[in-house]
Amino acid sequence: MENYRSLRTLRVPLLVARASEDTQIVVVSHSDELIGVIDEYADEPNMIELMKQDGATTVTGQRIMDEPLWYRPDR
Repeated sequence: MENYRSLRTLRVPLLVARASEDTQIVVVSHSDELIGVIDEYADEPNMIELMKQDGATTVTGQRIMDEPLWYRPDR
């Protein structure tokens, strides 16, 4: 696996971090290293980590009473 710390591969995360200074950016990634570089260089990023538990996607650290009060209606 290539290291994101090399100058060539730092371009994308640094561009994302720079662009986030002027606009809202949403990054979805399975790469902990990519997210780590963005987190290191972006100014106060708002990170939301998702996890799959019992077949359902949940927000890491969110308790049952913290969940939104909406539900998905049957189709």
